Amino acid sequence: MSLYQEYLKEIAERKENGLHPKPIDGGQLLAEIIAQIQDPSHQHREDSLTSLSTTLSLAPPLQQSRKQTS
Repeated sequence: MSLYQEYLKEIAERKENGLHPKPIDGGQLLAEIIAQIQDPSHQHREDSLTSLSTTLSLAPPLQQSRKQTS
């Protein structure tokens, strides 16, 4: 079973328990999702786009470093 399929299974289990999907937190899972998005004919492409956008929307905003002037 692929990491993505395991992730989908976990999402289904969490949903049954009234929980939201777990954010994508592993580099290998993220790489698999990106590969699926890059393949226009992949069967999970649309779901991968949704999973990635959901994770990005849950991520805390990046702090921009401020340049200090002397």
